[in-house]
Amino acid sequence: MSTQNLLLIALAAVLVFWAVGAHNRLVRLSNAVADAYPPLDALLRERARLFEQWLDLAERLSAEQGAPLAQALQAQRAALEALRQRPSSARALSRLIEARAQCEHERAALSLKIGSSVQADPLWHQWSLALQQLDEQAAAQSQAYRSATEQFNEAAAEFPALLVAHLVGLKPLPELIWPQPERAATSSAQDRLP
Repeated sequence: MSTQNLLLIALAAVLVFWAVGAHNRLVRLSNAVADAYPPLDALLRERARLFEQWLDLAERLSAEQGAPLAQALQAQRAALEALRQRPSSARALSRLIEARAQCEHERAALSLKIGSSVQADPLWHQWSLALQQLDEQAAAQSQAYRSATEQFNEAAAEFPALLVAHLVGLKPLPELIWPQPERAATSSAQDRLP
């Protein structure tokens, strides 16, 4: 063999080992995202349950229709289940982010329709307080998942991991932002979208 062939073989071997190392790092970081997700999953499911309670309360206290919010909650449940199956899936996470935004939007719209008389109900304030407490708890507990996601995204943006991620279908994960805790006394007109 000529020196040129040996150099080409050595270069190819280095590139293969570099790519394998990048792949292994991406898989390890993807697994870290999946490992950090279960506590967040429990909080997301609890928040969805609180929204279902809110919808029941809104429909009980008012004649307004909550069908759009009910549909948004159903889409959110499906997105949560998909993300539970694959916690490091960019597509599943994007679907959940969209579904949560739609739920927040429909809740704010229904809140405007309901009016202030319903919001004076003690059950309404109890629900608002429960949501506030959950959001405060989640803001702290979601840090591990956000950190794992950031590390994965940083690694997936570096060379050669960028090429490896593209080849094996590992996409950067969108940021899952937990809404800032609402104050129990806030009026529905001031509800914010996440």
